[in-house]
This record gives sequence, structure tokens and C-alpha cells, in this order.
Amino acid sequence: MPDKRKTRDGLYKISDLSRQTGVPTATIKFYLREVLLPPATVKTGRNMAYYDHSFVDRIRFIKELQKKRFLPLDVIKAVLNRDESVISPHEV
Repeated sequence: MPDKRKTRDGLYKISDLSRQTGVPTATIKFYLREVLLPPATVKTGRNMAYYDHSFVDRIRFIKELQKKRFLPLDVIKAVLNRDESVISPHEV
């Protein structure tokens, strides 16, 4: 079933990401500040940006690593950046 909240050619606003993932917008903004998420796909102004579907997948992956693997955010950041000096893919 297509999501009617999608805007601008399949891109999402941060509030839409929140609805899709169940993660509060404040948490998503924190992930952006901490560089757990890449910059917005399209930035249209100081307070407006759009994100592609890969952000939904990445946010869900972060939450999965927190809930199922009990990993702290600094380790999750290393996993996302493929920093094997912190944690190897085998350990994840």
C-alpha cells in the first residue's frame, strides 16, 4: 500500500520518517547531529529538508542494533561507518 504522506517525488519530511519508523523526530534530529544519518537528500531551506527511503531503512537498522544487540550509539556509528578498528562485522 503506497504511503500518501510521501512528498516531492517519493521523498519524506522528518515527520514522515518519524511515522514510518516509530522514532520521535527529536531522536531523528539527534541522529542527524551525531552523524548516524547522512545529510538530507534535498535541503530546501534552513528548516526544511526531504529524505529518501534509505533513511527509513537506516533508522530501523539503528533501532534494531540498539534493541536486539544492545549496542551503544558510538558502536552503532562505527558499524554504520564500517570502522573495523572499533567492531568487526563478525562481532555484530
